[in-house]
Amino acid sequence: MPNLRNLGIAVFTVLALLVVPSMASASGGLVADQYGTVLRGEESSSYFTAKLGLTFSAQCHTGILRGEIKGPSAKYGLSSAQGGLEEGSCSSTVGGGPIDMNSCQLEFEPGTQTAAVGPPGCGGIDMTVGYCAINVVPQSGLPATQENSAEGDVSISLNASGVKNYTAKKVGGCPDVGYHENLTLSSLNLDVEGYRSDGGWEGPAVDISVIASGALPVGVFTTEGDFDAQAFPVQYHAAPVSAGKLKLLGIGTRNVTCETATAAKTEAPAGALKFTEFGGCISAGSVATVNANSCSYEFDGDAQVSCTKEGDVIEIATNVCTITVPPQTLPGSGYTAEDQGEGYDATIHVNSASETGVKYSNKKDKAGCVLIKSNASDGNFTADVNLSGTYAG
Repeated sequence: MPNLRNLGIAVFTVLALLVVPSMASASGGLVADQYGTVLRGEESSSYFTAKLGLTFSAQCHTGILRGEIKGPSAKYGLSSAQGGLEEGSCSSTVGGGPIDMNSCQLEFEPGTQTAAVGPPGCGGIDMTVGYCAINVVPQSGLPATQENSAEGDVSISLNASGVKNYTAKKVGGCPDVGYHENLTLSSLNLDVEGYRSDGGWEGPAVDISVIASGALPVGVFTTEGDFDAQAFPVQYHAAPVSAGKLKLLGIGTRNVTCETATAAKTEAPAGALKFTEFGGCISAGSVATVNANSCSYEFDGDAQVSCTKEGDVIEIATNVCTITVPPQTLPGSGYTAEDQGEGYDATIHVNSASETGVKYSNKKDKAGCVLIKSNASDGNFTADVNLSGTYAG
């Protein structure tokens, strides 16, 4: 790879280190080592209990449930598997029958630790409790604990009372015709495994994991020199390997180092990345604030500061002076990018150190600006960081 391109990515890496997760659209969900992933849910206990009011109770089986995720998902669904596999059913001393999920599924949401019967408008789940034929109507908010197992699977425990249902026909002591909230589902325990979609349950297993809160991780890696990811869109984030290893601008005693940076959402593998937001920055022990205006640190063959509005610069406000960084190609050496880890934990270790030659100046807005050179070109940067990704869909 040409040194210029290497430099570009190196610098981009520096800024990447500064990435602050800006994606707030997803808070928790299900991730997998590979996508698409088929989900197979099977009961881990002998049966679950369905109790209707105070009168009727039945022992029930879900049968084998199936789902699929094609990327990081805030929620995931399981429904009756097809192809002659075990079907669900309920039984009791006074009657029972099959469980028909119609067009519905059980939808699980790790971020809220709840389950739903959905999607809205589906036909509901038909089941017989005692000899009462009921339809569990679409609804949400059913308590459902979801945890990770050591084997790379997910364990679910659903225990809910006041479950909404509809009785179409009154038989004996069954509820009157109409809607009720008198169903209890208890000890519905499922083990959920993942498999590659192209091989189904006969193919290679895939580790899956529920994330209780926060942005969903996406594994990132390099492909033919481009920055690639498990799933798109993705945002790249960076963290210094050790303290002081993310230096945005080195100028003697007024070095500017940052802890976080945010890159624009990336829709596909790319050799060009832009970083526009920076956080946790300090200069000479005091807080520094970076305002990129219309500018960014852009890495596209060259590493450069580019602006979309003429006359704009990047402004770094310190306690003594506002330092400005104008549009320019950043001089420096190449970088090394090493893929680390696998699946949704995969990261890229990037190491780069520039030569002297980064241009900067000052706004002369404070008395302390006499400590900062004007129109100088002796700045530098250093980046030794790990790039990670989060889902930005």
